[in-house]
Amino acid sequence: MSVDRQTLTAKEVSEYIGVSIDMIYKMVRENSIPYIPVGNRKLFRRESIDQWLMEKEATVTDTKETSEINLSIF
Repeated sequence: MSVDRQTLTAKEVSEYIGVSIDMIYKMVRENSIPYIPVGNRKLFRRESIDQWLMEKEATVTDTKETSEINLSIF
């Protein structure tokens, strides 16, 4: 029987989003990625990471669209 875990380790998140584990820990230190402290470990809810990625994507898209709008004024 397979159990679908709802939490990921830092290593699993790094593989999931395609960045180094060092970058994950840097984002944890900067509080720029959602995580759950469990003792000395950091766990990440898959749902929270997915939501965080969607928010980041929206921010980048909005910024790009704003830049294109500003450029079209000239």
